[in-house]
Amino acid sequence: MALNPDQGLPFLLILFLVAGRLGFWEF
Repeated sequence: MALNPDQGLPFLLILFLVAGRLGFWEF
């Protein structure tokens, strides 16, 4: 599954936001 750079950044940002809401920032 090839993601374009423009699609990759928002995808990573969403992952970070979801991880933050789930409390995964305490690594």
